[in-house]
Amino acid sequence: MTTTNNNHHKSTNKSELKSINEEQLIIIETEGDLNSEDNEPTPEEDISKPIRKKKRRVWGVRTKATLLAMAIGTVPVFAVGGIASFLINEFMYKLVAVSQTNQVNELQNKIHLYMKDRFGDIQVMANLDMFSNPKWR
Repeated sequence: MTTTNNNHHKSTNKSELKSINEEQLIIIETEGDLNSEDNEPTPEEDISKPIRKKKRRVWGVRTKATLLAMAIGTVPVFAVGGIASFLINEFMYKLVAVSQTNQVNELQNKIHLYMKDRFGDIQVMANLDMFSNPKWR
């Protein structure tokens, strides 16, 4: 009998807990409804809830020292790298322009020599007897 009594006692506790939870739920829901209708807090709520001010984030000495060390290490590297990149870029543009100018001049000289040789060939052929003498035609 004691076992049934203990089981009955446990089931009663569970039902009591359910009813307490439901009552608390109802109370919480009604408090939420009251607050949603009236957005201004009541004087009791002002006293019960502490006013939280937004804390300004203060960096410690360790954080400041770490950031300063990182800045001292990286800023000069980026500055030197940027200047070097700019100077190399300008140098490469000038080098390419000079190289292309030289290639154009070489091609121009080759074409000029080719045309001079062909003009000389035409003059030699024009002075041949077979083209100039009507008997040979």
